[in-house]
Amino acid sequence: MRAFVAHSFLPADKDLVTLFEKMLEAFDIIVISGEKPSTEPISDKIKERIESADFFVGIFTRKGKKQSEESYYTSGWVIDEKAYAIAKGKKVILLVEEGVDEIGGIQGDLEYISFNRNNLAPAMVKFAAVLWELSRKALASTVITSDALNQEFVGEGLGLYYELDLLEA
Repeated sequence: MRAFVAHSFLPADKDLVTLFEKMLEAFDIIVISGEKPSTEPISDKIKERIESADFFVGIFTRKGKKQSEESYYTSGWVIDEKAYAIAKGKKVILLVEEGVDEIGGIQGDLEYISFNRNNLAPAMVKFAAVLWELSRKALASTVITSDALNQEFVGEGLGLYYELDLLEA
């Protein structure tokens, strides 16, 4: 599976983003982002990469404090990328730092995983559970064949069963 990960490129967010990306990689998920340079316009590059992904992960970190409020705004790019992914029918996982109160208008009612960068354990457990569910569903719809054994393995719920085709000698 491939995930497009939308995130801030602020130096203060680098370690946090890397941690979430490592979790994805632990589930054998290929991470795609807008970080790698390209000769095409940035918006076209991002759209193409979102479209090529199986699902979308948005990391909404604090970018700046709102005036006269105790809340923070986040990257406008991440909000727009999330909207594009939804418009393209992608499943989304939203990771929202505590204090960020707006992550997008009409899509603002989606479930999300809240995190505190000083105590990431609860969010990482929830993130892992969501990734496990996605992985399990992907496995359930995958047929893996082994020519060497002439067996067909089929994902079925939580377990696997196989069908063995005996060759006539």
